Amino acid sequence: MNNQEIKVNEIFKDSLSKLNSMISDLNRILDTKLSKEEEKEEKKTSPSLIGGVLNFIENEEKNKKENQKEEKKKEKKEKKEKKEKIIKETKQSKKGLDKNEIFKLCDLRVGIVNNIKIMEGFNDIYELDIDLNEGKIRKIGTGLRNYIPMEKIENSKVIVFSNLKPKRFGKNFESNGMIMCASNKINDKEIFELIRPNQNSNPGDKVFLEGTILDKSIVNQISGGYYKKAIELFKTDDNCICMYNGIKLQTESGFVTVESLKNSIIT
Repeated sequence: MNNQEIKVNEIFKDSLSKLNSMISDLNRILDTKLSKEEEKEEKKTSPSLIGGVLNFIENEEKNKKENQKEEKKKEKKEKKEKKEKIIKETKQSKKGLDKNEIFKLCDLRVGIVNNIKIMEGFNDIYELDIDLNEGKIRKIGTGLRNYIPMEKIENSKVIVFSNLKPKRFGKNFESNGMIMCASNKINDKEIFELIRPNQNSNPGDKVFLEGTILDKSIVNQISGGYYKKAIELFKTDDNCICMYNGIKLQTESGFVTVESLKNSIIT
């Protein structure tokens, strides 16, 4: 091969090398362009997807906060209602029973006075033996000696407040109950009259309020506080009928009355 042929061959190789280099550059440029196009497409779609996810998360957080807010409101309301309930129950507890419920704590019974005498050591006190149909005789002391003669009490029917706390007279006598009387001042003189059941009543018959159902059960001992509240509500009316809180008192046989003391207190 002569020199001219060698030179031509070298030129061809060099041209071919440059062509290969140009092709590589072109491929690289094309790959880069394609990557950029794909990136552009990805950028077009990515914000939408990411935005949706972000919105979902944001909504979830918002819902969570709203739920927490509602729970707090509910909890606050429940606490308020509970507090109001406690306050109401406390007020009711302090207020205690209503007047008619207090009467249910009073055990008033018909009794017959079998025997009466002046209590030893107490010139103004009668000592009574009273039959309440309990299987035993009640011993009761009463300060009526200066107001009612013996003959009006002995062998007569009376009303006994039977569930009071026992009261002692001296060392030897315990009074278990109280016979009930009406009292009033007439011409500056204190007058007492025994409360009487209907004459058809029997020993042990229970006194109850007109219009209510008779409960024949034995009532536990009444406290001093409720006794004081109750006794203030006993009075007689214009017809000498005994009342409690404006309601007539009766046994199964009829009304409980006094002889003549109208609109008077009962003790």
